[in-house]
Amino acid sequence: MGGMLHAGIGETQLNNLLSTMNVHCIDTKSLKAREHEVGQVLENHAKESEHKYLLEEAIGCLNINTENEEGKGITVSTDTCWQKKGSGRAYNSLSDQNKGDVEGMENGLKAIVEHMYGDHAHCNRSWCGFLKDREKYKHSNLPHGKDLRSDSLRTDLEKIFLGNDSVNPRKLASLSSSQANENFNNMLAAKAPKAKHYSSSASLGYRVDSSILQKNEGYAYVSEVHASMGLSPGEETIKRSSKINMKRKKNKEKAKTKEAKRRRFFLKQTRTSKTASKEIREGKTYESEIGFKSEVTDKESEEIPEIQDITKIPLNEQEVIKAPVVIFDLETTGLSRKSDITQLAAYSETLNFSTYIFPSQAISKEASEVTQFFVNDSWS
Repeated sequence: MGGMLHAGIGETQLNNLLSTMNVHCIDTKSLKAREHEVGQVLENHAKESEHKYLLEEAIGCLNINTENEEGKGITVSTDTCWQKKGSGRAYNSLSDQNKGDVEGMENGLKAIVEHMYGDHAHCNRSWCGFLKDREKYKHSNLPHGKDLRSDSLRTDLEKIFLGNDSVNPRKLASLSSSQANENFNNMLAAKAPKAKHYSSSASLGYRVDSSILQKNEGYAYVSEVHASMGLSPGEETIKRSSKINMKRKKNKEKAKTKEAKRRRFFLKQTRTSKTASKEIREGKTYESEIGFKSEVTDKESEEIPEIQDITKIPLNEQEVIKAPVVIFDLETTGLSRKSDITQLAAYSETLNFSTYIFPSQAISKEASEVTQFFVNDSWS
């Protein structure tokens, strides 16, 4: 039963496995009885592990910081606090822009309330829509997109974000990565996946206990739980846990090297670049309230903007006269955004350019009638 909790499977998955092996399936009541029995032991081990590591944290926080002669305090790691997500391909957050910047963090805290009340003195152009477009800006998360007006509500909000001693800009600016949280979340998601409904019973709590033990103690916790129940720790169980813990240790040591850090930085740059290029071609596919935004902007995105008046471009008159006028034209396999280009042509007073591109998809009948382009299937 402990193996089921550790592996993240339930009654259905276990009996499906047993039946395909032509082994007698186990009754639901028997499984629940054994789960409760193992779960109680897991819960006790998890509490002991939590107490042990909290005690270590408490002792560590008593050390004096030589720079400011203050206690270092207990390190707290939080998650699910970023405001902006990724594009659907990379969920890297963009909200940690004030890391290490005490003044920026202080301005950000002030802007939280002020921004909602139409005061943008402490806002940053990188995220404040009002500073980007004062005439068209509307709040996306406030009623009717208008500024808040209640003075009593503003007073209460300012007490939370500005009048609270626990909200310290200096401490908040030192925030670091939430990787530890993500690591634990992954462990818990493997043992209690959202696709399986465990929350209506004690099974979810036992799976959380199992995740805590794996995070704190490593994979060896399985053998320790077996031993506490009077069962054999299991030779293969110990062998497997030792192998995984060794691999985990090597990966952790490798991650601290300069080469690994450079590699992560390079991959992050590459991922960011790919995300940006895909969003230019495809548009954003994952973002807060993207469904509501698309309903408003779909019509606008389909309209072709008017040709810009060249006389209004802020250039020197001589530069405008000398600048060559280039007219270009594209022929495609259809009107879809995913259509292939079949011809690219450009024309100026002195030069002409035209090239044909063999498409990877069929040319629509309507496009062929306009361009007179056809694909002969007999050609190789």
